[in-house]
Amino acid sequence: MSETVVIDIGTQLTMVGFAGEDFPRFVWPTVVGYSSEEPPRICVGPEALESRFRKLVYPQKVGQIED
Repeated sequence: MSETVVIDIGTQLTMVGFAGEDFPRFVWPTVVGYSSEEPPRICVGPEALESRFRKLVYPQKVGQIED
């Protein structure tokens, strides 16, 4: 039996789960972080919110992919 995966990439949060379930299985911030190191380290979600990442990019604005 196959299940349908639902991915909701929102302005603030990304949520992943299976169709028909009441709640998503995984939720994390929709953010990309760039470190000040050379070459820059790139991370997404909660890891990007750590203090060592100098530049934060939120790729969606008002439901539209920005970057």
